[in-house]
Amino acid sequence: MRYEIKILSSKRPLPTIIFPDKRYELVSSFFLAEGRNFGAEILAALRKVLQRESEREIFAGNVFSLEIALPLTKVFDDMEDRECEILTEDLAELAEAYWRECQKTIA
Repeated sequence: MRYEIKILSSKRPLPTIIFPDKRYELVSSFFLAEGRNFGAEILAALRKVLQRESEREIFAGNVFSLEIALPLTKVFDDMEDRECEILTEDLAELAEAYWRECQKTIA
């Protein structure tokens, strides 16, 4: 999966994931809203499914939620009633990269 992680504003240095494929814009919004505060919890839920400790995990954040399963995870925008699907392995890779970038901005 192709993406970039950039800091778009120096006033509010939040990492932003930019996808060339516009189908994943909701995933970018998900990380902006939930990733910085809940990165560890998101990663833990993804790992449980990827390591086959659980068939399905649910993550519920402030605005977004995930229904994590194999091979796909559904990303829901609970405020605007939108959703998209992404490969769970790709989402886990994104979550790890995003969490690393968040840790850099906090330090």
